[in-house]
Amino acid sequence: MMKDSDLEPDSFIYEVLVRCFCNNLQLDSAVALINEMIESGMPPKHYVLVDIMNCFCELGKIKEAIVFLENRQVHETAPFNTLLEGCCNAGEILAANVLLETMSERHIADCESWNILIRWFCENEDIKKAHILLGRMIKSFVILDCATYSALVIGNCRLGKYEEAMKLFHQICARCWILDFASYSELVGGLCDIKHSEDAMEVFHYMSMKRCSLHSLAFYKLIKCVCDSGQVKEAIRLWQLACFCAISCCIATHTAIMQLLLRSRRAEDLLAFLSQMLMVGSNLDLEAYCILIQSMSRQNKIKECVLFFNTMINEGLTPDPDKLFDQLLFMANHSQLSMISSAID
Repeated sequence: MMKDSDLEPDSFIYEVLVRCFCNNLQLDSAVALINEMIESGMPPKHYVLVDIMNCFCELGKIKEAIVFLENRQVHETAPFNTLLEGCCNAGEILAANVLLETMSERHIADCESWNILIRWFCENEDIKKAHILLGRMIKSFVILDCATYSALVIGNCRLGKYEEAMKLFHQICARCWILDFASYSELVGGLCDIKHSEDAMEVFHYMSMKRCSLHSLAFYKLIKCVCDSGQVKEAIRLWQLACFCAISCCIATHTAIMQLLLRSRRAEDLLAFLSQMLMVGSNLDLEAYCILIQSMSRQNKIKECVLFFNTMINEGLTPDPDKLFDQLLFMANHSQLSMISSAID
């Protein structure tokens, strides 16, 4: 291929071409270039082999990928780890187990290698097999890392074993580690589902101090738990921490806090929260507008009420007939007939 051209063989050019072929799933061409590199005395770097392993896996050629590595006597860990990921993603767990065993015998299996399989078993609710692998990992003198613990946390969560998950979390805290995004979200969301809001807040406070992000649904569940228990200050504080960690909040999260402030008759705090929301670029939905209008109506603040009503209508948002009737009635009682007319139109 390259030899047939006028170009002088160069490892960088080979690497770029291999990546290009792999990105376009042209496996045969990529393999041919790899063979040329080896023949030219330029053995491919580990990242080139990672690219070609990804190509094999995307095409579902797991067995061919194993043969490829064997025939070329590859001893780098990264390509094997990529293939392990591919085996797991394809559900080829027997092949993954055999591959990991081979890597372990050759002393090229690292912590990530073990974590890949442990994670798969945990995500598929087979914690027993994950523990067996964990035992083999320890016997191989491989040191567990935060990814190992994160995998075990997610495995226990999916089996509803939240006490075990919290024990693992406390071990993570003792080592000053952090959970990964998926495990963190699963733990917080699961704890909220079983109404263990104090544990969920403990996890959130620790992780937010490390500026870790959280899935928006898990954070909504946490805010909902706090709001349902009437903890106004805590709900706002958690939301502020979420902003600090750049956690994306869904509209339902903001609405839950606004409903709590409305129930608590804290109009000033409601407006202050609204201003903070707008500062971070959050939008209002229909329910949020209705909460604001209801709050202004209770305080007889007709100007603010009309302002929010007008903005709501201009954005094409219309409440259900009962809420609309209450809003129009309030404005009618305060001689806002022009606003009523525009709303009807």
